[in-house]
Amino acid sequence: MKKITRTLTVILSLILILSACTPAGTETTQNATDATTTEEITTEENTTEGSAVSTGQTEASTESTEQTEAEPLSPEEQILAERRDAVVEYMRSLVSVLWRATADIEYENHEGDSFVLKAGRIYRGMPYTNAAGTLASFLEYAQSLSEKGVYVISGITAESLNGAASAARLGNDCSSAVYTSWSQIGASVTCTSTRYMCEKNGYIKVGEWESDFSDIRNTPFNSSVVMGEAYAKLQKGDILVRDGHVMMVVDVTIQYILIGEIDISKSYVTVLEQTRSRVKSSATYDDPALGEKVYQIGAVDAKYTFKGLSNQSYFPYTCKELIDPSTVPEPYVTDSETTYTADNLLVGTLSTNWSIDAVTISITDKDSKVVQEATARVRRGRNREFDLQQFVTDVPGGILGKVEPEKLETGQYKCKVVCRLTTGQEFVVREFEFTK
Repeated sequence: MKKITRTLTVILSLILILSACTPAGTETTQNATDATTTEEITTEENTTEGSAVSTGQTEASTESTEQTEAEPLSPEEQILAERRDAVVEYMRSLVSVLWRATADIEYENHEGDSFVLKAGRIYRGMPYTNAAGTLASFLEYAQSLSEKGVYVISGITAESLNGAASAARLGNDCSSAVYTSWSQIGASVTCTSTRYMCEKNGYIKVGEWESDFSDIRNTPFNSSVVMGEAYAKLQKGDILVRDGHVMMVVDVTIQYILIGEIDISKSYVTVLEQTRSRVKSSATYDDPALGEKVYQIGAVDAKYTFKGLSNQSYFPYTCKELIDPSTVPEPYVTDSETTYTADNLLVGTLSTNWSIDAVTISITDKDSKVVQEATARVRRGRNREFDLQQFVTDVPGGILGKVEPEKLETGQYKCKVVCRLTTGQEFVVREFEFTK
């Protein structure tokens, strides 16, 4: 199976080209999302309101249209701006990647919904699964990239998508998409469950509103006025979360009734989100550049009013790396084993201070030919450690390939263990020769 390059920079560059091909206003064809009753507004409505949408926080004041030149950013502000750009561009790559499968893919996600992703259709966004999959892992199944920016995917099965509910690897859901995107810039946040996206787990409130420290279900009622003022403080890369769904903010557009009084019915947030309801309802749009219909999984630049967000109890959060310009710790990977032989090849635990995407073991012979190789994708919620015994005990779908040292013929071999983080960085944690 031919693999597309794992280099994250190259992948992001390709995806930015792909997203540029998506026609404006495509989200207006389907308003159903995981926030089923949240008020979504269309691009046409935005135009008639005259609200400017930019890459930062936008205030559409009714009193003045005077243009002022932006002051240059301080070094600290520049650091934060670059981090916000990085997380949003990565999230965009997850929910806007265009691909088609060479065979039908049947699977059931963790919500109990059964889907068939049809061969030949173009899909936008990674498969929706209970996983923390990265774009690099998904594109390991890409055979080619068309001139129009559509990946051809081959070899993904129900087993490789599902495995077991706790082991699905090749897609992501709303929370793990946000988590993986934030992990591009830091590691202060570890929780991937919307229910526990609270202060206890490193999430930081945006605005002044009453919250529960450890469980979002226990957050008390906050008026729409209070929440509207909090939404107005959101910035690019922040999130909106409720129990069951989370979205990443791209932009905020604010309208006022009077000076200082926010119009929550006309003010809105533009977001990126990974959803199941769009694929469940076969949401589509016609793409003139591609010349065919595109089936939506991810939602790109969807717009929701402050009022709709408040009615659905969405709460605004950010993370330390987006508000604190301090240097973040360098990623590292450690191995619990210190002696490497054929007998303990699959013994030991890898640990990291960031998040693991995949671990690959390869065995080559004396002629440098790969004779055995396997890649394991790390389970959701266990992103900081990986037990090498998973190559032996893991459920189907969690492992691509197979490593069985006991089946090697007599001879000289070389083993290499590589740990790839969600950032795309790779660490060679074991490299040794052995005799079988």
